[in-house]
Amino acid sequence: MNVSLAMATYNGERHLSAQLGSLREQTRLPVELVIVDDASTDGTLGVAERFARNTPFPVRIHPLPHNRGSTAAFAEAIARCNGDAIALVDQDDVWSPCKLESLVGGLDRRPDAALAFSDAEVVDDCLRPLGYRLWDAIRFGPAERRRFLEGFAFEALLRRHRVTGATMAFRAELRDRILPIPEGWVHDAWIALILSATSPCVPIDVPLMWYRQHANQQHGGGRRGWLGEVQAARGPTRGEG
Repeated sequence: MNVSLAMATYNGERHLSAQLGSLREQTRLPVELVIVDDASTDGTLGVAERFARNTPFPVRIHPLPHNRGSTAAFAEAIARCNGDAIALVDQDDVWSPCKLESLVGGLDRRPDAALAFSDAEVVDDCLRPLGYRLWDAIRFGPAERRRFLEGFAFEALLRRHRVTGATMAFRAELRDRILPIPEGWVHDAWIALILSATSPCVPIDVPLMWYRQHANQQHGGGRRGWLGEVQAARGPTRGEG
């Protein structure tokens, strides 16, 4: 299975190099990286262009003329991918070397599954562990994970958002079901809900990335209550996080 990476960037100069470097170190390399830049005003495009000149897989960079928000930028990147599967990439995290291989393995083991997603280590701005994982923060416990594996993800996702885009890969053949993404939805909440309506979603109970928390991100993995989770799923869509 060939996998494309879809990344949205916006004023991410500070952390982007670390994330791009972790993509280069994957044990299973992607067939391409598609970057849609949401009209950055810092040096983000320069970082991406320098990376594109020295990487083992093709990198295609598409700057948007005006800021449209992270959901629109991710939708544009997804639409431009050519692989059999698409993994979403946030600009400010760092991936474990086996992340892409593990996500593809989850899809390979379940040919009926639409998407696979993993846990993550939650870290601070300097990648220091904060003492908990993403699934701890969103209260995605063993019982709910079993429900996902048994094919009841849709019912769970109608109640609460559980699939973080930065941890996700899905089959590209299902792309037409999720595009366009309606205004007012965050991309990952919409993708997971729509795909889970007809196909299983595979949770991978391993932290496969360092999920960075910092002041400028749009969404994060901080501990929050039910109302905060709903607001995160249906919240603002401008800027990247």
